[in-house]
Amino acid sequence: MTLQLATDAARLLDRAAADLDAGLPAQALAQVQQALAIAPALAEARLVQARAHLTMDQAAQALTALDALLQYHPSRAQCPQVRAMRAQALLGGGHDELALVEAQKLIEQFPDDIRFHRLAGAAAQRLGQTARAVEAWQQVLRLAPNDQANRRRLAQTLAGGNTQAALEVLLQGATVYGYEASQVVLEAARLLRRAGRLREADDAFRMLLRRHDDDAGLWREAGELADELGDDAGATHRLTRAIALAPADRGVHQALAALAQVHMHAGRWAQACLCCWRAARRSPGAAGLTQQQGRQASAWAGLVVSALALRRSKLARLAHARLAAVTNRQQRRALLAPRWAHIAAGQQIAAIQTDERHLPTARATPLQAMLHRAVGVLTTHASRHARRADVQYHLAVCHTLLHEPAPADAAIQNALRINPRYAAAQRLSYRLTRTQRAAGATRKAA
Repeated sequence: MTLQLATDAARLLDRAAADLDAGLPAQALAQVQQALAIAPALAEARLVQARAHLTMDQAAQALTALDALLQYHPSRAQCPQVRAMRAQALLGGGHDELALVEAQKLIEQFPDDIRFHRLAGAAAQRLGQTARAVEAWQQVLRLAPNDQANRRRLAQTLAGGNTQAALEVLLQGATVYGYEASQVVLEAARLLRRAGRLREADDAFRMLLRRHDDDAGLWREAGELADELGDDAGATHRLTRAIALAPADRGVHQALAALAQVHMHAGRWAQACLCCWRAARRSPGAAGLTQQQGRQASAWAGLVVSALALRRSKLARLAHARLAAVTNRQQRRALLAPRWAHIAAGQQIAAIQTDERHLPTARATPLQAMLHRAVGVLTTHASRHARRADVQYHLAVCHTLLHEPAPADAAIQNALRINPRYAAAQRLSYRLTRTQRAAGATRKAA
């Protein structure tokens, strides 16, 4: 190769390096190709070519460039720069195990080079080696203590097995390196929620809501947490606030879906239907078609189960038809199953609340226990079928046997109001009146 050709290749390589430093990898590759056409064995050109491909997330092409470099210059195989680029290319190409092995060798040789610890952490995380990933990120934190992104990543990984250590990592960064307090509190609140320490998480969210009263996403997260805590009023208030603050995008859909779930848990089927309807009919905003269909399908599924719980069969059929238009059978099952669980929770809570009003005493006989259960069932039945006089009559009989004259009289009066000619109810009413008179006379005599 003549001196002029060598000069031309060097000039093209200088331009390629400048373009790459300026963030123009495609233009740098074009310059490198011209340089390599002149001098294929130019080592620096192969390195710039590999760097450009890595910048463009073209791991396979970067490995090809490095292989070509070693073909011309085998002595470069142990060069730290070449080994680091190879490990990065292996990781980008999905060869995680090979990348981790190469990164570990580099760490043994250069224990204070942060790049190799980052590579090892990323590869270990992909391989599911949590302990190895934590070790790598701890080394990154040692070498770069002000790296907030790494600190959050380390805390989130630690939270799976040691929440206290994760919180210490976050709070140490806030105390020593002056990170914004609200960001640290939010991360800590999420970690506490993941660890099941819901009351502490709720305290953290309360602090954040006082500081950021206009953050719709924060109100939504706090509302979902309140629902997990069983705070129905708090969850409803927070999610209503989130809906009012959120713009017409995905945030509204999420808040409406969360509020519908709260209503399901409380047994308020009509309000759950309304929330699901609003979520399904809301415009998609800037989201893509697939995301829009997914959110609408979720809302239609919620409307199906809520309408069935409300015994609104026509509305349930309408919602199911809309759901079937955007999903297949398997997808519908996946959407409906968890919502039935929320509905069942609301039904169970309602049943418990009903039973609590008619709990038998500690010394109740088996017959009294049966009567208490019958009262609960009949009360529920009477609320669903308000025009059934026989239900009211049998409810009055149960209250009479339990020596509860006031609810017995109210039930028998309801039965006679529905059917004034109900002979059995008339006889029971007369008997109750006579008993009440006798009791009143006894009190007067006493």
